[in-house]
Amino acid sequence: NNWQDIYKSFKRFRQCDDGAIAEGYAESIVRMLAHKWNQLNILIKLASEDKDFYAFVIRHINATADKAEIEMIICNSSNRCPKSAAKICSEIKNTSKEALKEIGD
Repeated sequence: NNWQDIYKSFKRFRQCDDGAIAEGYAESIVRMLAHKWNQLNILIKLASEDKDFYAFVIRHINATADKAEIEMIICNSSNRCPKSAAKICSEIKNTSKEALKEIGD
């Protein structure tokens, strides 16, 4: 997956965002933020053009995701954030911390 593919799917199928499909979106979004942080600029561009997509991304950082990947997102958003993206990184980090609390130990 990449951000463009996730965005295309969101535009086409967002009305189907429930159950297993929602979990699949969460898995894709969390994987991107954990393992492809270097593509954050693409997410930032898409999010600036479509606030609904940005809300969709944030909503899918949740407790259905892998704990280790959530921890990677917290690390990425804390240590690898471009200065110009401080607000987005803060929201991603805070949402990830909430998801981690829900996952528990």
